[in-house]
Amino acid sequence: MEKIKANRKLIQFCIIFLLCYIATGLSYCLFVAYLTSLGFSASARNAFFSLGAVFGMILQFVVGFLCDKHHTIKRYAFITLIMTAIFAAILYALTEGSFWVYLSLAILFIGSFKVCYGVFDSWCMELSEETKNNYGFARAFGSIGWAIGSYLSSWIVEKFGYAFNGYACIAFSILLILYCLHVDDAQKQAEQKVNLKDVSVLIKNKKYVYIVLAFFAICIMQVALDTTVVDKLIACNGTEKDVGLYWSLTAIVELPLFFIGNRLVDKFGNIANVLAVVITYGIRFVLYGLATNATQVLWISTLQFITFPLFQIVSKNMVDEESPDNLKSTGQQLAMAVYSAFSALVVPIMAGLIEDAFDINVAMYAISSSTIIALIFIGLYLREKRKN
Repeated sequence: MEKIKANRKLIQFCIIFLLCYIATGLSYCLFVAYLTSLGFSASARNAFFSLGAVFGMILQFVVGFLCDKHHTIKRYAFITLIMTAIFAAILYALTEGSFWVYLSLAILFIGSFKVCYGVFDSWCMELSEETKNNYGFARAFGSIGWAIGSYLSSWIVEKFGYAFNGYACIAFSILLILYCLHVDDAQKQAEQKVNLKDVSVLIKNKKYVYIVLAFFAICIMQVALDTTVVDKLIACNGTEKDVGLYWSLTAIVELPLFFIGNRLVDKFGNIANVLAVVITYGIRFVLYGLATNATQVLWISTLQFITFPLFQIVSKNMVDEESPDNLKSTGQQLAMAVYSAFSALVVPIMAGLIEDAFDINVAMYAISSSTIIALIFIGLYLREKRKN
C-alpha cells in the first residue's frame, strides 16, 4: 500500500512538472525575441534581465523562508505561478507604453518566473523520499513540457501574435492549479519553529558556501543560454522559428539524462557528475564563439544533454545534504538566490559590456572562463569535506 502511495506521488509530480513547464515555456521562450521586436537594444534587454534578477534574489529568499516558517510549499508554489502568468499576460498584451512600464513589468515577470521553478523543485524534493530520490525522472517531464511550450509559443506568435502567448500561459497555469488542489503538500517538521537567526547556520557552513559559489560559476554559463546564446543565434541570422527550435531542441536532448541522472549520481557520485558538467559547459561556450551560422549554434546546443540535467540533479542533492532538516526550503531558495538569480544579474551586464566593447564571440569566450572559477570552489568544497 505504501509503495502504491509513493508511486502515485511520483506520477503526480511528473504531471505537475509537465504542466508547469508548458505554462512557463509559453511565457519565456520568445521573451528575448519579443523585446527585440519592440525595438529594445541589447543593453536595454540586459537591464530588464539584470533588474529582474535582483527582484528574483529578494523574492527567492523571502519565499524559501516563508515556506519553512509556515510549514508549507504548495501555497507559495501557487502564488509564484499566478504571479508569473499574470505578469506575462500583461506584458505580451501591452501594445504601447513607456520604457519604464515595460521595465517594471519585465522585472516582476522575470523575478517571479525564476522563483516559481525553485519552489516547485523544493516541493518535489520535500514531498516524499520517493519524489526526492526520483527528482530527475520527474523533472524530465518538465523538459517535455518545455519542448511543448516552446513549440506552441512560436506557433501561437506566428498565427495569432504575442498577446495570445500570455493568454495560453494563464490557461495552462489554471489547469495546473486545479490539478494540484488534490496533491499533498510537502512534509515539513511542524514542531520546529524557524526564524531569521536560523539562516546563519547555513552561512556559517563552509561546505554550503563553497558549493553554492561553485554553482554560481556554473550558472554564469547556464544563464547565458537564455540571453547571450539567443543573441548569438539572432546575430547568425536566426529567425523566431530558429529560436523556438533552439528551446525545443535543448529541452528534448535533456530527457535521457533526466531519466537516468539519479542512477549516474548513485554510481559515480555528485562530484564526478558536477565536474562533467563544468568541463562540458566550458567546451560548449568556446564552440559557440567559433560558430558562424545558426545551424552550428543549434548543433552545439545539443551538448545540453549533459550539462543542464546533471546540474539540476546534482545541485539539488548537494544543497539538500548541506541544509538542516528545518531549513530545507530556505537552504534551496537561498542557494538559488545566489547561484541562479545573482548570476542572472551578473551575466547580462557582463555580456552586454563585452559585446559593446568587442563582439558577441569574445563574450562567449569570457563566459567559458567561469569554468576555472567553478573548479576552484569545488576544490575548496572537497578540502572542507575531508576535514569532517
